Parts: sequence; structure tokens; C-alpha cells
Amino acid sequence: MTNRKHESVVELIERLQLPMRGWLIEDHWEADLYAIGIVSPSRPGRLVYVRTFGKRPGYYDYECELPARDAAEPYCPAGGGTEVDFEQLLKVMVDHFSG
Repeated sequence: MTNRKHESVVELIERLQLPMRGWLIEDHWEADLYAIGIVSPSRPGRLVYVRTFGKRPGYYDYECELPARDAAEPYCPAGGGTEVDFEQLLKVMVDHFSG
């Protein structure tokens, strides 16, 4: 799946070291080559959507999502950011998946 993503997304996935953290890819945006979803099986329903389109290398936009209270939607927004660097993104992800 990631071999079809833009190199900025592939590089992000490598830097995140998903297996070491116990995180997984959950890609609801296969057609968007600049976006990826990351989940933690230890926190079901939580997702971080990351987008690299139009960003300088090493910078990202993100949205954190929680399980929705309404069955009509799979997630509800839980905050986001634009133009964050890798360290900021990683901190947000760790906090989101451990909170």
C-alpha cells in the first residue's frame, strides 16, 4: 500500500517506526497519495490523519480523531495542526494514543 504513496508519506512512515511503537497504518485515503492514517491497537477508534501535500520536507498537517458518538460517523475530530515538524507530530501522536 505505501509503495503507492508519495515519498514524503513513505519517509514519514519509516521515521515513525510503527512496529516499534505498536502502531499500524489504517488508510482510508488510498487515492490521496499525500495522506495516511495511523492507529494504535491499544487505543481502538483513535486515529491520526497526516497529510504532506504542499509541505516542506519534514513538515505535516494532522488531525486527531476519536471514536464517534453517532453511528453515522466513524470518527469525531479531536484537534489538529498545520505545518508542524516531525518532533511536534510525534509528540501529538504519542499523547493521542496514550491519553
